[in-house]
Amino acid sequence: MSSSKYVEITPALQLQRGFQVLCLSITLAILLLTSRLICEPFRVALSSMGKELRQRMKTIVPLLRGEVVNALDRSCKFLIMNSLVVTTKVVCALLAQVPIVTPDFMEKYLEATSRIPFQCPDPKEYQPVIRETRFTTEDSYRFEPDQRRCSLFSDKVFYTLSGEQYSQLESMAHLGGGQIWLLNDFESVKKIFQLRFHTTLSVADTESLQRLLCEKSACLVHAKPSRESREWQRTVYCVLRALHRRPILESELGFATIFVSTEAYCNPDRKCRTSVL
Repeated sequence: MSSSKYVEITPALQLQRGFQVLCLSITLAILLLTSRLICEPFRVALSSMGKELRQRMKTIVPLLRGEVVNALDRSCKFLIMNSLVVTTKVVCALLAQVPIVTPDFMEKYLEATSRIPFQCPDPKEYQPVIRETRFTTEDSYRFEPDQRRCSLFSDKVFYTLSGEQYSQLESMAHLGGGQIWLLNDFESVKKIFQLRFHTTLSVADTESLQRLLCEKSACLVHAKPSRESREWQRTVYCVLRALHRRPILESELGFATIFVSTEAYCNPDRKCRTSVL
């Protein structure tokens, strides 16, 4: 703590290379006014970028006392891409309200830090060119932050049939406010049943599996055929078919995010749109 007759400054939390929050309370004795300065971590993620550009970004970001991270979450400030193609990071960025910008944005951002007062470049002016056949430049607004996405999956419970699939979709489900479970055998049915319904099962069977999948919120994600889990997949799909529901595709989470709707996508009670295939 440092103080004088008129000013008292109290550090609430130490800043270490931009990874933790710096919080200073400044009290002006004459005005009896307390202000708080908060410096948040500066984290960015990179996607679909060549080696030279990637290296350039990894040079710029530390100059801003920030870091480049692999996994995109709500702590990220920006997702940097040279051109916009739909990747897992893009979907996570949309769900996490993280602006998607070009490398030029970071160059301008660095320049802006040398000026007083600092004025952040407008991310909307640095959106990457869309390189997806399903979308045109007129769809650029779909790749801007939208608060509705924070709760897009709040009424969804996703079930995956493999650990790999679970790991791939976990961030998307959680960033959209949804739940996700690994449903890879009857033992997992037993565990999920107990946690969701607060009821202990002595033995899990197709009836308990049916109860999980008949919930309106339940979305079983289609899995690639696997020799090791062929019988289990057949069992699960038979139960789902008996309920007159369909498994959803992994890509539907991305389309639901882009269009900010789960009416046509991630809806096991409606036929899948052909544009997703």
